[in-house]
Amino acid sequence: MGLFLETVIVKCDDMSLLKQKITELSKEYPEFELDESGCRYLERHGKGIQLLLNEGCIAYDEFSARLSEKLNTWLMFLYIYDDDFWGYYLYDKGMEMDRFSPDPEYFGEDENAEMYSGDAGIVSKYFGIPAESIENYLVEWTDEHYEEGDLLAYDQDEYAYADPWQMADFMDKLGYPYEW
Repeated sequence: MGLFLETVIVKCDDMSLLKQKITELSKEYPEFELDESGCRYLERHGKGIQLLLNEGCIAYDEFSARLSEKLNTWLMFLYIYDDDFWGYYLYDKGMEMDRFSPDPEYFGEDENAEMYSGDAGIVSKYFGIPAESIENYLVEWTDEHYEEGDLLAYDQDEYAYADPWQMADFMDKLGYPYEW
């Protein structure tokens, strides 16, 4: 079994409120296997809070929507799935604004695969960055990406396409480096 990693960027500067809502969610939805005491937090002074969810948590989009709604703000839920690929969901006040996966048919043919294409324009508005600085990440991985193994979205990146840790390069461009 590979790595399952879930991290959240929340536009919220109130750590106690965030922890309170995480605790509420863990009680309301035990199926998330969310353990607030196992989560790690990183304050981004004036930019929000990064949250690394506990190992074994199985939250994904439903958790993201609920937390965004409870906090009445926006958040981005980013994940690495089984060491195979990364992706994200972007929610604002409980409503999905965007989502991305470089392998939208991982679980089989999906007639809604285009829903996972991501929108750099939407993300750039929430994070206050140029869309051009992240648009190269929002591509479906092809055989070429897997075969070459060293194709980078941007020259300064550390991780190539077909590497789930490309998520760390993406987060860095958002202004929220993965620093756990």
